[in-house]
Amino acid sequence: MASYALWILFQLKTNQEMFKEPSPKTPKRASRNSNDRAVGKGVAAIGAGAAAASGGWVNARMLVKKVPSDNDEEVEEEQGEEEEGFETPSLSLIGATTALVVSVVLVAFNTEFTTNSIQALLQRRNVSQTFLSLIILPLLSTDFLAVGVAMKDKMDMSISLTLERCMQTSLMVIPLTVLLAWIMGIDEMDLKFDGFPITALFASIVIVTYVVQEGKSNWLVGALLIKGFIIIALSAFYMP
Repeated sequence: MASYALWILFQLKTNQEMFKEPSPKTPKRASRNSNDRAVGKGVAAIGAGAAAASGGWVNARMLVKKVPSDNDEEVEEEQGEEEEGFETPSLSLIGATTALVVSVVLVAFNTEFTTNSIQALLQRRNVSQTFLSLIILPLLSTDFLAVGVAMKDKMDMSISLTLERCMQTSLMVIPLTVLLAWIMGIDEMDLKFDGFPITALFASIVIVTYVVQEGKSNWLVGALLIKGFIIIALSAFYMP
């Protein structure tokens, strides 16, 4: 918990400039339509030059037409991306606080209903408790915000949101839950893990560290992460 508090101090106070840099944009490949426009523009220029030579400067003015080039379109796209990069808040402080309180209350009710249904699911469907706690419950709390910003070509923000949530869970939520259980006299809630969760956590840390250190990603890296998740899910499903 002290490590998480130091991370919050580092992010919000001492080194907040590091987290205010705009997201780098991935250069887009030239499409087939742009190549066709370039060829058509060259043919039109040749035809207009020939007509101007035979008909005088009037034909040149009538036939030569300004065609938007690829550079103009790239400049317009860059301007549009810059405008999209600077997003203004859509909620006031009071609205954000109200939304936070309502969300916390709804999450508390949903958590209560989920925990009451877990035992019945384990008994009726014969589902492994390891599979339920390690795969099913985390899937229900998937952060779609990280997926949304990744679709907007903001991969650094998506990775940052995902890693910060993992740090918050491991350094803040789990220790705080154990402390609250100790205060309430619940001895079953502790930090004692068996071999499988430790192995899965170690493999996940190694893979994520490799992806983050590269500083760039592609679809093959995403496929590697999905395959790692499927392997862990299948292993947890057959755990007793």
